[in-house]
Amino acid sequence: MLDDREISSQIEEIVAPLAKALQLELVEVTCRGRGPAAVIRVTIDKPGGVGLDDCERLHHSLSRALMVIGPLAEAYRIEVSSPGLDRPLRTREEFQKAVGKMIRMKLREPVDGHSVLMGRMMRVEEDGVVMALRAQKRDHVVRVAWDRIRATRLEPEW
Repeated sequence: MLDDREISSQIEEIVAPLAKALQLELVEVTCRGRGPAAVIRVTIDKPGGVGLDDCERLHHSLSRALMVIGPLAEAYRIEVSSPGLDRPLRTREEFQKAVGKMIRMKLREPVDGHSVLMGRMMRVEEDGVVMALRAQKRDHVVRVAWDRIRATRLEPEW
């Protein structure tokens, strides 16, 4: 029996060309549960943002494809959505797109005594990222190596 990661990987191979054909960026595929409680979550994006029509078109395409070649023999539910305002950043490309935006970063090891940093992404470098943190009414610039980053999300600005 396949585990959730293996099923997610197989479904990602199916959904990636479908998303590309619909001019959508595949952000993430996750699968959870077994039997009628099984859920396939597909997160997509595109320049200018994802609309309900985009989600519906991919949902229908993926449903048809999974009926024919899907790795799941049992019932499942498909959810297609946008990554949201606080989307996670996982790839170097996603970090690059976040340059100039506010981010919240959880670290494996503290930087300047902090294990969570919030600031503006300044640039992406070969060995990590550079961010400007707001400290006592002035910006404090920090470099964070890739291997020190545990998780990063966009921080919505209102």
